[in-house]
Amino acid sequence: MKKPNENEYLYLNTSIHAKTDGVLTKERADRLTEARSAEDFMRMLLDFGFAGEQGATAEEAADNALREAFGLVEKYAPDKDVYALFRYPYD
Repeated sequence: MKKPNENEYLYLNTSIHAKTDGVLTKERADRLTEARSAEDFMRMLLDFGFAGEQGATAEEAADNALREAFGLVEKYAPDKDVYALFRYPYD
């Protein structure tokens, strides 16, 4: 396998950082650990703009977040095969 050119991944890296900056800060993570129920946890994620649609279960929210992340990588990564192993359910 050839060594990847760092510039090929610049747009992808910047896009991911832009989407994740401020989503889960230390303060927010601390607040999530204090959730008293799964419903409180999901409400907090919604408040942070992370979990997606109102009423989504934790599994649906996680599936949607993963689908969006993999879609971004598949769209912009120069060598998509490098990331294929992350799609295995039990890696």
